[in-house]
Amino acid sequence: MNPNPSREPNKTLSMAVFVCGLVSILLYCCGLSIPVAALGIIFYCLNHRKNRPADYYSKLGLWFCIFGIIGSIILIINVFIQLQDPAFVEQMNTTFRQLYGMDMQEMWQYYSNF
Repeated sequence: MNPNPSREPNKTLSMAVFVCGLVSILLYCCGLSIPVAALGIIFYCLNHRKNRPADYYSKLGLWFCIFGIIGSIILIINVFIQLQDPAFVEQMNTTFRQLYGMDMQEMWQYYSNF
């Protein structure tokens, strides 16, 4: 029997951190992992308040959350840099015209009306 039960890590929150980290890695290619990773980091902080030790799953989940955030930020910056290149924008317009019958600007305007 543990004499100090408040110092044991919370397994439920540890698994929540781990799952949020995995989901953030899976969603970083879409640039959507930042909210999930932030939630994972909040779960990590909640799990380790009052000087509770970190277990394997929560540490690994925290690293996954950090990698997911960094990957999403790099991806978003890369997209904004690419959209400044006129050759890339023209290539995207050509692709959009072939696939959807309208260029990228028209598609943005079409979906912004919803």
